[in-house]
Amino acid sequence: MHTGSDGSSPWTRITQFSPAISFGNENIAGRGGMESNARAFIIQLLIDSGIPGYGHRYNILDPQWTHVGCVMTNFKSMDWCIQNFGVKKK
Repeated sequence: MHTGSDGSSPWTRITQFSPAISFGNENIAGRGGMESNARAFIIQLLIDSGIPGYGHRYNILDPQWTHVGCVMTNFKSMDWCIQNFGVKKK
Protein backbone atom coordinates (compact mmCIF):
# COMPACT_ATOMS: atom_id res chain seq x y z
CA MET A 1 0.00 0.00 0.00
CA HIS A 2 1.17 3.55 -0.57
CA THR A 3 0.79 4.81 3.00
CA GLY A 4 2.88 7.91 3.77
CA SER A 5 5.22 8.20 6.76
CA ASP A 6 2.51 10.30 8.42
CA GLY A 7 -0.12 7.60 7.81
CA SER A 8 -1.72 9.46 4.91
CA SER A 9 -3.18 7.73 1.88
CA PRO A 10 -2.46 8.73 -1.73
CA TRP A 11 -5.96 10.18 -1.96
CA THR A 12 -5.40 12.35 1.14
CA ARG A 13 -2.13 13.68 -0.29
CA ILE A 14 -3.61 14.34 -3.74
CA THR A 15 -6.59 16.31 -2.43
CA GLN A 16 -4.46 18.16 0.16
CA PHE A 17 -2.19 19.60 -2.49
CA SER A 18 -4.71 19.69 -5.35
CA PRO A 19 -8.15 20.53 -3.92
CA ALA A 20 -9.59 20.92 -7.45
CA ILE A 21 -9.18 17.16 -7.99
CA SER A 22 -12.21 14.94 -7.29
CA PHE A 23 -10.64 11.50 -7.73
CA GLY A 24 -7.14 10.12 -8.14
CA ASN A 25 -4.64 7.30 -7.93
CA GLU A 26 -0.90 6.81 -7.52
CA ASN A 27 2.04 4.83 -8.89
CA ILE A 28 5.33 4.43 -7.01
CA ALA A 29 8.42 2.70 -8.37
CA GLY A 30 11.88 2.32 -6.85
CA ARG A 31 15.17 1.38 -8.46
CA GLY A 32 18.55 0.75 -6.91
CA GLY A 33 21.79 0.39 -8.84
CA MET A 34 20.08 0.52 -12.24
CA GLU A 35 19.40 3.16 -14.84
CA SER A 36 17.18 5.64 -13.00
CA ASN A 37 15.60 8.21 -15.24
CA ALA A 38 12.01 9.08 -16.12
CA ARG A 39 12.00 6.86 -19.22
CA ALA A 40 13.25 3.82 -17.27
CA PHE A 41 10.60 4.28 -14.59
CA ILE A 42 7.77 4.63 -17.11
CA ILE A 43 8.90 1.46 -18.89
CA GLN A 44 9.12 -0.36 -15.54
CA LEU A 45 5.58 0.70 -14.62
CA LEU A 46 4.16 -0.13 -18.07
CA ILE A 47 5.68 -3.61 -18.01
CA ASP A 48 4.55 -4.05 -14.37
CA SER A 49 6.69 -7.21 -14.09
CA GLY A 50 6.77 -9.05 -10.77
CA ILE A 51 3.71 -7.24 -9.41
CA PRO A 52 0.38 -9.07 -9.14
CA GLY A 53 -2.02 -7.55 -11.66
CA TYR A 54 -1.44 -4.64 -13.99
CA GLY A 55 -2.53 -1.73 -11.79
CA HIS A 56 0.43 0.53 -12.64
CA ARG A 57 -0.09 0.02 -16.36
CA TYR A 58 -3.81 0.68 -16.03
CA ASN A 59 -3.10 3.90 -14.09
CA ILE A 60 -0.74 5.26 -16.75
CA LEU A 61 -3.03 4.37 -19.65
CA ASP A 62 -6.38 5.28 -18.03
CA PRO A 63 -8.07 7.86 -20.31
CA GLN A 64 -10.13 9.39 -17.48
CA TRP A 65 -7.16 11.27 -15.98
CA THR A 66 -7.19 15.00 -16.64
CA HIS A 67 -4.14 15.76 -14.45
CA VAL A 68 -0.87 14.05 -13.61
CA GLY A 69 1.97 15.03 -11.31
CA CYS A 70 5.35 13.30 -11.18
CA VAL A 71 8.41 13.56 -8.98
CA MET A 72 11.71 11.72 -8.89
CA THR A 73 13.72 11.60 -5.66
CA ASN A 74 16.41 9.61 -3.88
CA PHE A 75 15.59 8.03 -0.52
CA LYS A 76 17.70 5.52 1.40
CA SER A 77 20.09 5.00 -1.55
CA MET A 78 17.29 4.21 -3.99
CA ASP A 79 15.81 6.33 -6.75
CA TRP A 80 12.04 6.68 -6.61
CA CYS A 81 9.43 7.88 -9.07
CA ILE A 82 5.98 8.87 -7.79
CA GLN A 83 3.12 9.58 -10.18
CA ASN A 84 -0.21 10.99 -9.02
CA PHE A 85 -3.20 10.99 -11.35
CA GLY A 86 -6.43 12.88 -10.95
CA VAL A 87 -9.73 14.02 -12.41
CA LYS A 88 -10.73 17.68 -12.08
CA LYS A 89 -13.87 18.45 -10.08
CA LYS A 90 -16.84 19.44 -12.20
